[in-house]
Amino acid sequence: MSKKALSLPFASAEYDRRFERLKAKMDERGLDAIILCGPENQYWLTGYETTGFHSFPQAMIVKRDGTRLLVTRQLEVENATDNAYKLPARGYQDDESPGAAIAKGLIDMGLGARTVGVEKKVPWFLVDVYESILRGAPGAKLVDTSGMAELLRSVKTPAEIVYVRKAAKAVGAAMKAGLEAVREGATEYDVAAEVHHARIKAESHFIRNPSYIVSGPRSALAHATWIGRKLEKGDMTFFELGANYRHYDAALIRCAVVGKASDSIRRASDASKAALEVAIKAIKPGIEAREVHFAAHKELERHGFGKYFDHRVGYGIGIEFLTWIERGGLSMDQGSTQILEPNMTLHVIPYFKVPGKYSIGYSETVRVTENGREVLTDFPRTLTEAPLKGARVAVSKKAPAKKKTAKRKR
Repeated sequence: MSKKALSLPFASAEYDRRFERLKAKMDERGLDAIILCGPENQYWLTGYETTGFHSFPQAMIVKRDGTRLLVTRQLEVENATDNAYKLPARGYQDDESPGAAIAKGLIDMGLGARTVGVEKKVPWFLVDVYESILRGAPGAKLVDTSGMAELLRSVKTPAEIVYVRKAAKAVGAAMKAGLEAVREGATEYDVAAEVHHARIKAESHFIRNPSYIVSGPRSALAHATWIGRKLEKGDMTFFELGANYRHYDAALIRCAVVGKASDSIRRASDASKAALEVAIKAIKPGIEAREVHFAAHKELERHGFGKYFDHRVGYGIGIEFLTWIERGGLSMDQGSTQILEPNMTLHVIPYFKVPGKYSIGYSETVRVTENGREVLTDFPRTLTEAPLKGARVAVSKKAPAKKKTAKRKR
């Protein structure tokens, strides 16, 4: 097989620039190297991608001089050596200790007595792995660098923005198909199947994060998804969908009611819609992320629905391997003093739950610009009223075409 990477999503110069940004942060922290255990961070730096990160720990050791080594399960080695940028790899067998293999990698790279950053808040950096590294390389000074790479990749390059735009187009296609599938008598399976088909047809990569498609009173449960129930008159169907292009995500929230929406549902819908508009207008570079949260919450309070809003108003969205949220990166919660910067991409989500009844709301994927913001998703912010059984779908009648008359020559 060729040594040249088979399908890198970006040009080599893009990866070189990313390393220089990472190196600058390493210099600030006085690090000789960093161990990247998050699959999103590994992909960002080298294009290395695998779905096998959840079963067998892997670590990408990166030195200040650019030398790097991926320590991974033997089965995964070719994913790095044949399909990533400048990434030698060393494999361990399934019955061997991943932590011991990582420790040996540190020693062989001359880092056995150096200062090395580790990502303690990455779910895949297990306590057992950490303790094994301490035993295998006791002279190394391990420093917690959680969030360092995530905050770097929260600011997207123009090439990354292109991919987020493609994902935004795909999630719009998925949402359209899902809303059109809602009708009395349809099942959640029917709706979910249409969403998945449309998303892939619109050129989305696979989604690891569940698509949240849930109906009736269960829609009031956070992060619930379909169980196959049949849609009934008056049911709310809640959609939170993502799509991605080369692992770069965009997401949308919309809702549909089976039949005519009640006045209370309309008021709730209008409240979320207004809060979304206010939140988007608040987005601009240089402000603290919590300002966006407060703006949305104040608007929900004004409409009488603030008591139902029990989460942050948004977060950074980007590379997805397990979830589209950029874990450890930007969070727009009430305590966040993180500063918004141009080319951050955000999922703004002022939806809320009415306990025992439904979730309702709208969201958008938004880019921070030099002077404000740009909404990347393009889908109507309307509450869909889905047809009941036996309802006829209105078809607009076209006026009869006028007959063309031949012009007489003079």
